[in-house]
Amino acid sequence: MNKRHEFSRYMTAILNGYEAMRDDTDPRVKEVRINHARWAFKKCTAMFNDKRENLRRWLDGEPCVFVSPVTGALIEIEIGEDFDAMFHFLEFCRKQNNHEPIDDDFCDYLALLITKSQRRCCEEC
Repeated sequence: MNKRHEFSRYMTAILNGYEAMRDDTDPRVKEVRINHARWAFKKCTAMFNDKRENLRRWLDGEPCVFVSPVTGALIEIEIGEDFDAMFHFLEFCRKQNNHEPIDDDFCDYLALLITKSQRRCCEEC
């Protein structure tokens, strides 16, 4: 199973957990869904070495953060409700945290995904 597929499965579990917190379902079912969401969240943050809690930030509707490769300053960025944009952003941060090279094509593609995700978010307003 590839990382993108795992991310999609984890996000489904996490969002089901968020939904369960708001539902009036059977308390046992609710507990199972919430526990599964917690497990998936931990697996996802570990998979991406999410030191700056960007997944939590994104789920809470807060700006995500990363270190500028040029200035070294911490930068906030809004990422819309787009799994693909978030997946690639977390992958970018994982590479940064692990001091792995990040090629320009990846950065260009990430910038495009984030821009598109922001437009979708703004169009809904």
